[in-house]
Amino acid sequence: MKKTLSIFACTALLLLTLQPVLAGGPDMKEGLWEITVNMTMPGVPMQLPPQVHTECMTKDNLIPTKGPVKNCSGCKIIDTTIKGDTVFWIEECSASDGTVRAEGKITYSGESLKGRVKVTQKNMTMWQDVSGRWVASCQE
Repeated sequence: MKKTLSIFACTALLLLTLQPVLAGGPDMKEGLWEITVNMTMPGVPMQLPPQVHTECMTKDNLIPTKGPVKNCSGCKIIDTTIKGDTVFWIEECSASDGTVRAEGKITYSGESLKGRVKVTQKNMTMWQDVSGRWVASCQE
C-alpha cells in the first residue's frame, strides 16, 4: 500500500511538473507581435520614450529577441523557466565595458503579454516594463 501511494505521489508530481509542456506551453498566440518597452533607471527623473518593435514569436521562441539588451554581442539565454503562462529567463551579453545581465519575466494571455526585465551592468541597474499585443500572422 505504501509503495502504491509513493508511486501515485511521484506520478502526480511528474504530471504537475510537465503540465506546461503537455498543455503546449503558455497561452500565447503565435505570430507577429508588437512589443513596447518602457525603460526606467532608479535616480534618473527623465523618462525615456518607449521603444516599439515587431517580431515573430512562437511557442519555441517565447522571449523577445530584439531586446532588452542593446549594443551588445554574444547574447546568450543562460536559463529559462516556464510556469503556467509565465516565462522567466536570464540572458547575458558582452558589451564594450563589461557583461550585461538581464533577468526577465513575461506573462502571456492569448493575444497580449506583460512583463518586467531587470538589466544590470557593473553598478548600474535599469528596469524595462514590457507589454505586447499580437498583430498578425508571420510572413515567411
